[in-house]
Amino acid sequence: MESYFEVSFPGDMEVEWTSFGAEASPVVEESNGRKTFIWKRKDLEKITKEPAMPPISRISDRVLVTSIESWEYYASEFWDLAQGRAKPNKAIKKKAKELTKGLKTKEEKIEALYNYVATKIRYVAIELGRGKYQPHKASETFTNKYGDCKDKATLLISMLRVAGIKAHPVLILSGLNAKTDFQAPPPGKGMNHAIVAVERESGLQLLDPTCDTCPYEYLPDNDRGKKALAIVPRNGEVKKVVGPVPFKPAESEVKVDQKVELNKEGDLNTSVEISHTGYYSYSLKSWMESYSNDRQKQMYRGLLSQLESGAVLQNFSHSDLEDVNKRLKLDISYQKKGYADQLGDSLLFQTPPSLRLPLSRNYDQYVSLPAEERKYPLQMVPSTVVDKSTITFPEEKEVVKPDGVEIDTRWASYSSSYEISESGKLNVTRKFVKKKPLLPVEGYPEFKELVNKMRKDQQSNFQLKS
Repeated sequence: MESYFEVSFPGDMEVEWTSFGAEASPVVEESNGRKTFIWKRKDLEKITKEPAMPPISRISDRVLVTSIESWEYYASEFWDLAQGRAKPNKAIKKKAKELTKGLKTKEEKIEALYNYVATKIRYVAIELGRGKYQPHKASETFTNKYGDCKDKATLLISMLRVAGIKAHPVLILSGLNAKTDFQAPPPGKGMNHAIVAVERESGLQLLDPTCDTCPYEYLPDNDRGKKALAIVPRNGEVKKVVGPVPFKPAESEVKVDQKVELNKEGDLNTSVEISHTGYYSYSLKSWMESYSNDRQKQMYRGLLSQLESGAVLQNFSHSDLEDVNKRLKLDISYQKKGYADQLGDSLLFQTPPSLRLPLSRNYDQYVSLPAEERKYPLQMVPSTVVDKSTITFPEEKEVVKPDGVEIDTRWASYSSSYEISESGKLNVTRKFVKKKPLLPVEGYPEFKELVNKMRKDQQSNFQLKS
């Protein structure tokens, strides 16, 4: 495969270029007052699709060409477009005071104003001409009740300033594992997202009011693990590189608490409470908000039918989807006749499915990794999943249980335990932690081995003997 890239510009224009993977220097031609850079590459490897691979733009060889002289210039140009746009009008002042009335702490005020902009101002991107780079006035966004990322950021900054809280726009290259090299010249398109930096005693706190299902203190995963450009006018300069906000597996968590009852015929009655935080909470909330309650229940009924044929969904309910500051909770119950297999006088069974919905990048995606090796890294959100099941069975039965396992690697860990309580119930606990946002190719065999052992453990049988 051969690749050809040509850029032509006026001969008196100063440009810089940076290569990522493309080591070849360009051929430079000058003609008719123009300068042309030409890159040619031969024998390029074909890019083949793999599950959870990074975007092609991050794994392919590429060249960035820019006429922007420095990050300082880039920041000052944005500031020229943005300054004055956050000036509050009477309506904004009135609303900000209304939202913060009676609130005493800075924390409470930030939360109240963030919640308003995140949930009451719809995200709508109309990027025509100058509007692609310049935020609308805060007063326009407040009146329209919609705006894109830079519009929502500008409105939040405006309302925070009414409350006496200093805040600034931040430009960031959003996307899981996307990063900006501030040692290299600014790329032509620069950043693709705008958020907010609030001045706190401990430094700048980053907020993303575009996420209408995120609690204010939780920065979405697409904004984490990278440095960003804060536009902070001070001492004649406007640029301040901030971040990165690290990934923390404990902040994106799914907790499953399942109560299981088996009778002597092997019939199953189970109730499940599933709570979500971080990535799992805001992703599932966003998905669920697209459907009515009846449609949600119908889809979970279909999921149950796929996982456990013949099971009957008894109940499905969830916490308030509009309350961004509370973790999302699901309550589910179902029954199945003859769930456990009869083996003479014994019953054989596995832990029933908990109905954790398999979201994108959820760990269920990795229960099966068919490829023996990978060509590209594997993306995953650092997170924690804890499954707990309490199984009640007939008193005259004795349970034969598997041994627990414990596996810890650089990329992930998995552990399980199976204990009989003093009351005679079987307590099952399984925990899976993904530690890194990007699994390198060399780490794949170790991760695959962990996943295979996890899968085998989760499919372990329990035996109830008379």
